[in-house]
Amino acid sequence: MNRSSSNTTGNPSAASTMRRGLGWATATSAKALDRLGMRTVWTQRQRRRWVSLASTVLIALVYAAFHREVVSSLGDARWLSGFTLAACLGLLVMIGMRRRIPVLPLGNVSTWTQVHIYTGLFAALVYVTHVPVLVGDGWLEGTLSVAFLATSLSGFYGLYASRTVPRRISRVGEEIRFDQYGWHRSQLHDAATRVISELSDGDAARIVKRVFEDKVQPYLARPLCLSQRLYPTPRLRQNLLADLNHQRRYLDEASTLAVDQMMGLVRRRDQVDFQYALQWRLRIWVAAHATLSIVLVVLATVHVVIAIGITG
Repeated sequence: MNRSSSNTTGNPSAASTMRRGLGWATATSAKALDRLGMRTVWTQRQRRRWVSLASTVLIALVYAAFHREVVSSLGDARWLSGFTLAACLGLLVMIGMRRRIPVLPLGNVSTWTQVHIYTGLFAALVYVTHVPVLVGDGWLEGTLSVAFLATSLSGFYGLYASRTVPRRISRVGEEIRFDQYGWHRSQLHDAATRVISELSDGDAARIVKRVFEDKVQPYLARPLCLSQRLYPTPRLRQNLLADLNHQRRYLDEASTLAVDQMMGLVRRRDQVDFQYALQWRLRIWVAAHATLSIVLVVLATVHVVIAIGITG
């Protein structure tokens, strides 16, 4: 035992090998624990999603059975579907109240979001059984139908966007806060201006400065247009990078380095604009969905009051 420990201590290569082995084992264990933790979280999300979906299907089957029973007994199934829709709308509106009153012990926002999603899916199924046609004939019924369909479609878009936008943002670097985009854009513009100001005089430097003034500076200084916010494309960035790369053959070493730096700033500006467009669309969707929901609740309330007044 003493002999082996003395040999290990006296042999630097053996000691370094042991240290590398211990480091590799520690790193492997840490990665395994991280993967296990991520897998556990993912399993919990999957389990909650399947439980929510199964509960929604079960409730839909119970509702279908009641609806069929009412129809078979020659009753008016519109009352069942109508009040079920009204109850769903009330439950859907409650998520907004939960977000605005976070201090009340009403459960976490994640749970309410799941309730909101699957209640919306159930409400869409109930709507199909409530209306004889997809869009009503009268002005109130027609407006209410359009409001319901528009709110439902915006909800489905929000479900898709909330699942895909975070992943798309993570692919282009660290996420930027929405209120800091202007600061990041000005920093990129200032960095490109400093690169140009550090160039010495010469034919190659004049070429770079001309390209900067004609193309790079307008690109870095411009605000993001509406079309790029709605549908961001890399076309502008690709064209500008191609122009900059075309100038490299005429430049010396210092000017080539400046062009490389500007190309990096152009790529970063494109990433910033891409993130801004995605987050801007999410904010516009939240505002549009909330507005449509308010209009839907108001019209549905008027519809219920008129229906009760006519039959009562």
